[in-house]
Amino acid sequence: MLDNILTTKNVGGIFSQIIDDISDGKSVAVFGTQFSSKCHLISQINSPSLYIVKDNITALQAVKQISCLTSQEVVFLNAKDDMLLYKDTFNKENLYKRLTALYKISKGAKKIVTTIDALCQLFPKKIKYITFNKNSEYNFDTVCQDLVKLGYKRVEFCENKGEFSIRGDIIEIFAINEEKPFKLDFFGDFLEEIRQEDKKDVKAVTVVMASDVIIEKGEVDHLLTTLRTSYKKYGQLVFIENARSIYYKLAEKLENDLFDDALQYVFPLIKNSTNSLSDVFSKDTIVCFDESKFLYDNLEYLEKEHINRCESLFRGGNGLDFIKNQFISKQKLISELTKFNAFAMQAFKTIIPFFTPLKTYSLSTSPLGKYALKPDELKVDLLGWQLKGYRVILCCGDLKYAEKTYYFLKENKISSLFKDELPKDFNGILVTTYELDSGFIYHDSKLAVIGTNDLFFKTKSKEKSIKKKRGDMFSAPTVGDFAVHENFGVGIVRGVKRIATIEGSKDYIEVEYYGGDRLYVSTDQMDKLSKYVAGDKIPTLNKIGGGEFERIKERVRQSISKMTINLKKLYKERKEKKGFVFSKNEVFMQEFGDAFEFDLTEDQSVSLEEIFSDMESDKVMDRLLCGDVGFGKTELAFRACFKAILDGKQTALIAPTTILTEQHYMTAKKRFKDFGVRIEVLNRFRSKTKQEKIIKD
Repeated sequence: MLDNILTTKNVGGIFSQIIDDISDGKSVAVFGTQFSSKCHLISQINSPSLYIVKDNITALQAVKQISCLTSQEVVFLNAKDDMLLYKDTFNKENLYKRLTALYKISKGAKKIVTTIDALCQLFPKKIKYITFNKNSEYNFDTVCQDLVKLGYKRVEFCENKGEFSIRGDIIEIFAINEEKPFKLDFFGDFLEEIRQEDKKDVKAVTVVMASDVIIEKGEVDHLLTTLRTSYKKYGQLVFIENARSIYYKLAEKLENDLFDDALQYVFPLIKNSTNSLSDVFSKDTIVCFDESKFLYDNLEYLEKEHINRCESLFRGGNGLDFIKNQFISKQKLISELTKFNAFAMQAFKTIIPFFTPLKTYSLSTSPLGKYALKPDELKVDLLGWQLKGYRVILCCGDLKYAEKTYYFLKENKISSLFKDELPKDFNGILVTTYELDSGFIYHDSKLAVIGTNDLFFKTKSKEKSIKKKRGDMFSAPTVGDFAVHENFGVGIVRGVKRIATIEGSKDYIEVEYYGGDRLYVSTDQMDKLSKYVAGDKIPTLNKIGGGEFERIKERVRQSISKMTINLKKLYKERKEKKGFVFSKNEVFMQEFGDAFEFDLTEDQSVSLEEIFSDMESDKVMDRLLCGDVGFGKTELAFRACFKAILDGKQTALIAPTTILTEQHYMTAKKRFKDFGVRIEVLNRFRSKTKQEKIIKD
């Protein structure tokens, strides 16, 4: 890891003094910093650190950057969706991320990145969880109850986070802190095996609570009393009906011990909620404010917005008075933050609203330019740094690019060392395989660190990688979907029923057909049932036993047979002709591919190989690339276009609508911007004069 190279000792100078003062508990303000150097400072603090940044985008960038600079896990503590308005259901993705982060913090995570709005929300005092260990005994009958207490819902098929299902001796759980469900295989009360896709020999798995509203039995009476008192404060106002409706809905759930998403509403009232940061973060945590004036202004805005929303909800009877406590006030939050040692990092000298620094530093840093496809600029800067006696560290991302960079320097007679460690008293250029998003320069220490994205096009984001595979687009039908059975035609899926037969009880998919007839399809014959996909058109239901569906299939068979004859004739004619053979141009195609921000999926890679194989042969090419929306067809089209352009060809991308041509145009402009390709769009949004000029050019 880079933390072995970019240590406080190796950097030295003012940087070293800053880290020493922060470690000694002094309140410090550091000016003249930029994003990359801020992340480096955070990475070198030994104590637990809470890094507060302006927004989620900056937070995710910081997590990635700091992760490259330290071997410690970096956790993003995000905000969940607020619950000022009563909701029966809501998207729980942000809640699950927050609870997972809080679990990791409770287990000792030392590097935490967060935002002001995330700190303004209440926290659970205690994060509850269950750890299942292989070859251990559990009370099988109470495991289900324990999972429900943690906020998990029992379902027929476990498909989403926060769900579990039981089939015989197997419990399948999709924990909120996992990316895939896992199966617990019991023999009686003995847990024999833990299985998870792509993982072998899983010895233990932890299930983190799926809700921060865990209500103890003794709390229910207190909650009901508080709710009743709250809605009655409306007195005789006409809006009391709205408030009473909220009360009755919540009271029904509480009295019947029904765990429900809507109970998020009462979070400020339960014993397990807290507005004290000391209940969440260890007392030796060091709080770092990134651009503190911006953070303070944002805090004021958030508080004002919260107060206005609460007042608006009260006026319409759509909120009970305690919901204002969902938000930690500005005064309370600042009071909590000042309990910890703190420091601030800013680009320019301004006041620090959260505390008064005892010591201030001006760190002379600067960001780097982008050298992708600009080797001459890199060469000039490296030679300039060498003359000034700077140490230069190149973070190339992997062995392939490190070797490529090393040999480039060698060819240009620039001396460098290819090694993943910093030699003693090193003073030169070091080429490493380490990855770092963006680099920085410490002029006081005469150190320049060049990041992977500074050297090459944006590295692939593992979080954004598309993992869809062939067949994902043809998903299984769910309740309410139109479905097609290969023998009986189109029906509507009504649900899953467990039916007892002479062979035992089995699950069947219930499909309704014309006239209300029902067909029960065994779950082990799901391959005969597929989701109906034909745009937005609502299909006509087929009749079981009718001949209509067979007639449709026969017409399709005849149509395919006719098309096959025509295709054979077409292929024969094409085979007799010769097409243009495109060059491989591997270097430029590699550069263009590396500029794409995602990793290609397995299916994209296979399709691209097939397309290039066609283009590099002399056969006349005509290929259909089929895939659902969002599966990456456009990127493959762009790569085929670029391959053709490298051989001096013009390319045309034709789309069915004006809006779609505009969208493709903007995407193409962004994708090709660093490659000198001129792109124009022809559609009715362009004037006749402009269209004529484009065609002429």
